[in-house]
Amino acid sequence: MEKEVRIRISDLDLSVLEFVSDMKFVSAGMVGERFFKGKGERYPQKRLRDFVKNGLVFSVSEWGGKKLNYLITEEGSCLLQRKGFDVVFFGMKGIDLKNYEHDKVLSMIRIKLEARGIVKDWVSERVIRNRQDFLKVSDKEKIIADAYCKSLEKGTDLIIEFENSRKSNARIKKLLKNYQMYLGSSKKEDEKVLFFFASESLLASYKKIYADSNCSFSVSFIEISDLGIVKEASEYRRNSYVH
Repeated sequence: MEKEVRIRISDLDLSVLEFVSDMKFVSAGMVGERFFKGKGERYPQKRLRDFVKNGLVFSVSEWGGKKLNYLITEEGSCLLQRKGFDVVFFGMKGIDLKNYEHDKVLSMIRIKLEARGIVKDWVSERVIRNRQDFLKVSDKEKIIADAYCKSLEKGTDLIIEFENSRKSNARIKKLLKNYQMYLGSSKKEDEKVLFFFASESLLASYKKIYADSNCSFSVSFIEISDLGIVKEASEYRRNSYVH
């Protein structure tokens, strides 16, 4: 860790730290787009480095140091809790490389939806898992969604799912069947699923299986390009370094 430089933590800083904690890891670009739109990456980069120096976050770079991501520490989590934030009570240990691309795009989906004034009150998968706030389908079945949030326009409870890669038809059918069972009851009329997809072919496959399975729960199928998100070629290697 770099030499500590004492900083004064503002309310905006706390919001940034909460975002880092919720989304598992973030880049300076994500923080810039979420909190400093149109101001570039220089300030978020400096502020994140200040957080690193004060032990609130730590940075992880990919092979060759081309990309830098920031993760919450134990100290950062404790600070947020002392300030009244309902966050996961422990810090991150590292990045789950298997889900790196998925989690990165999911953060961008959140940023785009919030920037457009479509959703609020985002509850991340990290928080969902920590609270074990799963969608109970039956005594043996549950759904672990990617996020929960609320529609700003209609006040509807939204369930977020992002599909980054192709799954077997059997897995897709099971997931859609579980949502049908969970949302099919009249008590769930105020809930809706937003399915986001990395490609048009993925979207088409889910949409077809939804129709073929006679599903009727409230859902929207959305390609991430509709939000202006361009999926980058996978570059994240299995070597990563903590700074």
